[in-house]
Amino acid sequence: MMDYNSILDENLPAYIQDVCRDDLIMFGRYVDPIFRTKFPEGTVHVELIAKHLEAVERGEIKRLFVAMPPRHGKSYTVSRLFTPWLFGRNPARNIILASYGADLAEDFSRYHLNLMDSAEYQHVFTTRLNKSARSQQRYQTDTGGMLVACGVGGPIYGRGADIGIIDDPIKNWEVARSEAQLEHLWEWYQGFITRLHKGGNVVLCMHRWGTRDLAARIMERDQEYGDWTVLELPALADPTEDKQDPCGRKAGEALWPTEYSSEALARTMREVDARIWAAQYQQRPTDQISRIFPEPIYAEPPEGLKVIAYFDPAYSEESSGDYSALTIGGEYECLIYIVGGFVWKKIVDEAYYEKIETLCKTYTVQSLTVETNKDEGAIAHELRRRKLYVREKKATTNKFLRITDLVLKNWDKIRFSSNVTGAYLQQVLDYNELARYDDAPDSLAGIVERFVVNKAPGVILKSDYKETIKEQRRKNPLPSDPAYFDHKLNEIKKRFPGVVMGKRR
Repeated sequence: MMDYNSILDENLPAYIQDVCRDDLIMFGRYVDPIFRTKFPEGTVHVELIAKHLEAVERGEIKRLFVAMPPRHGKSYTVSRLFTPWLFGRNPARNIILASYGADLAEDFSRYHLNLMDSAEYQHVFTTRLNKSARSQQRYQTDTGGMLVACGVGGPIYGRGADIGIIDDPIKNWEVARSEAQLEHLWEWYQGFITRLHKGGNVVLCMHRWGTRDLAARIMERDQEYGDWTVLELPALADPTEDKQDPCGRKAGEALWPTEYSSEALARTMREVDARIWAAQYQQRPTDQISRIFPEPIYAEPPEGLKVIAYFDPAYSEESSGDYSALTIGGEYECLIYIVGGFVWKKIVDEAYYEKIETLCKTYTVQSLTVETNKDEGAIAHELRRRKLYVREKKATTNKFLRITDLVLKNWDKIRFSSNVTGAYLQQVLDYNELARYDDAPDSLAGIVERFVVNKAPGVILKSDYKETIKEQRRKNPLPSDPAYFDHKLNEIKKRFPGVVMGKRR
């Protein structure tokens, strides 16, 4: 990446033009001092968004979906800077810019008008605005290009569009949880698409809301055609073996650390509803209607906690198949700490076993329980060969009953560490009787089962059961007076005459 400071020298006008005309980020840093200050060189996520937008302009990406947390610069890049840059490169384009409300879309339009009138912009591009057609709802360039700014759900007037931009189509949780309003948004989107010219492009940017938001419905319908390029940027990185972080971050690293550090985001995670965190910040929405588990409680385990693991294996890496799920946890002072939770899809091979072995040794797992319903113990045998202490278990009860009896009833005593992966926790939170995947909650149930005792009234922790017995003995101690035992013997003799009782010594 070139140093943007070098292009501010007025003695290099041709250099400025060449760089800014081809590079959206450099353009933004040259024409807008606020953008230059807020997103300096090295702001990786914004630079990555810009590269995708440049590919849209070149026609290399037809449909782009950017999912990222609020207040991280998506609107500044997509809805403010992108359109003036597009008009600079091709002033004859027609663009539709829509947001959840017409007022917001018009705010973006007002920014365009001011920017395109600036000396910096006119130093880079020759595009000029048509002075007789420049309202916030609609403006034109001097060569006939047009932008229409509108709110989603409202009518789209004017000609068709070469590029359609939708920025934050859902205003709030009231809309996100309303089936009627989501359906109205979906119908509006159908009309929006019909406004595109042949070969037209679409850019959708938003943070996620739920499993039936606009992004979910579009991807569900269009995924088989492969038209959409998805840029998913969670607030805290959560890479998996199958899906690396787009910015190259390691697990737990913040998306914009200079503005929102990992510590600040961890505090936000504790303070907001888990569904808000999963959807808006991690871009992994949970079902808003049929969820059975309350909000998870996050806490790190005490130092030196002894842990065990439960593994629910899958035997296929097909997209429609189950996940393998590994849960690692331990118990301390009547709480179950889940120190690690992992799900993955991978065929059973050498790397499959190495992954389990590495995780178990990393967390110093004391014993590993493996479900053996399908493989007759083959996986357990191989893991024993790798010097792991392995127990085998055949799960015979109904999974839904097992999960609700074990996990749901003990939910208030379960604590999740930050090492639990987002994909694992999402499966747990998404779970209900009709859920597509039950591997993570089933594996979690396996761990919880090791720490509970079903013979006590209700399902309580084994340590709780021991404490209960101790408490009962403390409150009702056995009397030490010999006369007490003589009294009890006399009672027994009266109830059972003829029975010879031994004498107390």
